[in-house]
Amino acid sequence: MVLHVVQFHTSAKQPLLPLPPLLRFVSLTAALRLDLESPSNHHINMATPSELILEGGCDCGHIRYRVSGDPLIVHCCHCKWCQREAGSAFVINALFSRDRVLHLGAEPNIVLTPSPSGKGQNIARCPKCQIAVWSNYADGGDLVRFIRVGTLDEPHRITPDVHIFTDSKVPWLELPRGVPVFPQFYDPQQLWAKEADERRYAVLLEIREARTAQGVSA
Repeated sequence: MVLHVVQFHTSAKQPLLPLPPLLRFVSLTAALRLDLESPSNHHINMATPSELILEGGCDCGHIRYRVSGDPLIVHCCHCKWCQREAGSAFVINALFSRDRVLHLGAEPNIVLTPSPSGKGQNIARCPKCQIAVWSNYADGGDLVRFIRVGTLDEPHRITPDVHIFTDSKVPWLELPRGVPVFPQFYDPQQLWAKEADERRYAVLLEIREARTAQGVSA
């Protein structure tokens, strides 16, 4: 049922009569409903931070993925290797547990790429346009995926938690205040300690168990 509220203008000399309380309520409700249904409000995400859901993909659309929940941590890396791989001044990687990354389309090609540690990293690339969407480093194995934030549909919703390898940062870039800065890599035993973040600590324990099972020293 739709209620229409109409006021009639009888004369310029006669003021409009105030609406009765019930009709004022109906009019306000309708206005609020129209505002909420406005196309400009369709983008509002009512999810809580722990329910954050983002999607992304490659340039050609062959690879699509979805990540759920907050990242474990977000790195802004200024190392020379990332600069070369991205052709940019830095790379922003959001770290998610493997089970938080869902492939919505085709599976990416996994390309083993050199890394500063000498252990290499597996980069997931679209088999068609070759865009890198995420990677795995040897120390974390397949348990942690480094999502390339630039491949998200809404990359502005992810901001760095730390800046790493700032010894090789380009000189013209001014880092924001209040964000931890590390000349090289940080000590995982500190930032991933239980006291610092219980989610990260739980994943760290998984990584240690996996490395022990593989006969690799933690």
